[in-house]
Amino acid sequence: MQERKTEMTINREDIKNNRIIRHVWYFTKGLLRRSQLRKKAEETAERFQIPFSSEKEKQRCLADMLRMNRLYGYDFDEYFLFRFAEKPLRERRTFVADWEHLGYTCAMNNPANAQIYDNKWKTYQAFRDFFHRELLYCDAGLPEADFRLFEERHPSYIVKPLDATCGRGVRVAHSGEDLQALLRENGGRFLAEELIVQAPELAKLHPESVNTVRVPTISYGDSVEIVHPFLRVGQHGSLVDNAGFGGIICTLDVDTGRVIAAADEHGNHYENHPDTKERILGFVVPRWDEAKKVAAALARVVPDNHYTGWDLACTKDGAWVLVEANRRGQFLWQISDLVGFRKEIKDDLARMGKKY
Repeated sequence: MQERKTEMTINREDIKNNRIIRHVWYFTKGLLRRSQLRKKAEETAERFQIPFSSEKEKQRCLADMLRMNRLYGYDFDEYFLFRFAEKPLRERRTFVADWEHLGYTCAMNNPANAQIYDNKWKTYQAFRDFFHRELLYCDAGLPEADFRLFEERHPSYIVKPLDATCGRGVRVAHSGEDLQALLRENGGRFLAEELIVQAPELAKLHPESVNTVRVPTISYGDSVEIVHPFLRVGQHGSLVDNAGFGGIICTLDVDTGRVIAAADEHGNHYENHPDTKERILGFVVPRWDEAKKVAAALARVVPDNHYTGWDLACTKDGAWVLVEANRRGQFLWQISDLVGFRKEIKDDLARMGKKY
């Protein structure tokens, strides 16, 4: 005789058809989610090493973090990065949460142009005149001989996945690499890119990474405005300077290119580089006026994209070259500036006749 199953199972149809079960299910699910969020908030506070004076202060902070997340979508990291504990609600709401920046940037750009920026090979094709170095598109159809000729010209080079972001998967390769292994490593296609040898003034800050400037531009017809540029500096020997990999965000004065604030995504603010001990605050980006001219010229190539974050590198010869173009570049300067960008971006949209 088959043993009877006595445990109760609840499927989606039960939840849909039974009002009591439905209420209990979603109430329980909500409690579980709140519990998980609270645990995450507590873990974030521990990671940022917040020195609470008492358990009561800690619980009050956790409740505030959860409220800002639930009502406005601010990530728990942003709560500490923007120093919300020191700010009233009105000032907090001037900051644009990371999830929100996508809506703002998409409202300013033509979605038909997305592939120009999201596919690194198409970026190269659109802005070829600004790269000033050799790139090779590598996929299964690339003749091995062409790849080996590239390696002869560039015994060390950069390998970049075609659609990766934030520096993920970027590494230095050397002559003699297994082409098929590289293709497998990068999903069947990648870019091989001539190395950039950066200006010595920038290299001394952190020589292991090419330390680039992000120059966001907002264009209105023939007018191009540069907004909140920042220098990115790697640390701890990282090859890339991206903030997501620990890079330091150094806010620049638009007129002079001088660093006026510096911080990373772990909440640390800097005057000197933690590894090289070089002075960061007050550092002046070389040939800054030329960098701004390059960014303005880039912004005019695709005129119906009104917002782009241009990553530029200054070479040892003093020339500014394009590294990447970001149509959805994050508003990372809020982390180092500790000043919100909401009113400014809304004013920019209004000037374009756009809403978000």
